[in-house]
Amino acid sequence: MKVFKYIREHWLSLGLILVFLGVLLYQRLPLYLSDRTFIGKAAPDFELATLSQSAEPVRLSELQGRKVLITFWATWCAICVREMPALGESYRELSGRGLTIIALTDEEPDRVQQYLEENPVPFPVLHDDFATVGERYGVRVLPTMVWVDENGIVTDVSHGAQYLLSYELRHWVTGGVL
Repeated sequence: MKVFKYIREHWLSLGLILVFLGVLLYQRLPLYLSDRTFIGKAAPDFELATLSQSAEPVRLSELQGRKVLITFWATWCAICVREMPALGESYRELSGRGLTIIALTDEEPDRVQQYLEENPVPFPVLHDDFATVGERYGVRVLPTMVWVDENGIVTDVSHGAQYLLSYELRHWVTGGVL
C-alpha cells in the first residue's frame, strides 16, 4: 500500500525519470546494435591514400589472406593516442604471422603528419576524407576497431578502450596459441 501511495504522490517525478532513461537508452542503442550487423559479413571494401608520401594507396580487398585490424582514430582522442604504441608493438610482433593493422582518420592531413612525426607507427595511416569509410562501417565513437579475418569477413567490432588489446591481438592471430 505504501508503494502505491508513493507512486501516486510522485508520479510526475517518476515519469520524468522514466522518460529520461528512455531517451538515454534510445541514444545509446544504435551504438550497440548497428555495427554488430557487420559481424559475419564481408567487410566493405575501400581504397584510401596513405599519409606517407612514398606509400601506395591501400585497398582492403588486396589484404585478403591476412588478418586485418582496422582502427578508426584521431589525434584528439586520448584513448586512441594511448593505444597507438600498443598497436605498434603488436604490429611489429605479429605482422610476420599474418597481421595487418591500418589506421583510418578523417582529420586534416597536416595535423596527423605532425602527430606521426612525433609518434611514428609502423603500420599505414590512411586518410578517410569526409569519413566516408567510417560511415560505411557505422563508426559513431572513437576508437572503433573492426576485426577482419583472412577471408575478408568481419569477426568483431569493438569500441573505446581495449585494455587487453595486445593480448587479444596475439590470441586472434595465433588462434589461441600464445
